[in-house]
Amino acid sequence: MEPFVKLLNGAKEEIILRERAQLTLIATAVNEAKSLGAGGEDLTKLSQLNTALFSKIDLPGTKAQLKPVYSRRQAGQGRKLIKLTLVFKWGGEVCSLQIAARFLLINIIFSSLILHDINPEIWGRI
Repeated sequence: MEPFVKLLNGAKEEIILRERAQLTLIATAVNEAKSLGAGGEDLTKLSQLNTALFSKIDLPGTKAQLKPVYSRRQAGQGRKLIKLTLVFKWGGEVCSLQIAARFLLINIIFSSLILHDINPEIWGRI
């Protein structure tokens, strides 16, 4: 977990990595974790992450979120990092086809309202 904790760079809250250079730091952390002796299921997950990262790194909307989870604060002690979740996403940009589909849906709904002579005031309740 230590190589990924370094990616937080001292931040105590969730961080989002969007730039190619930032995403490449994840690959560095993966390689570092492998060299520290990650094995079994962890090694499989790290390899899958690395493969996905390099196949999707240049797609629009690609990002990684690092979400730290801390223990509850106890009297006289600070919070300790107990878990770090890495969420990798790609393809989140809205394309023109999705926008066209939304407009088509809205037009179908309005057409239905007009054809069935439904009072437009109930639009907010549909």
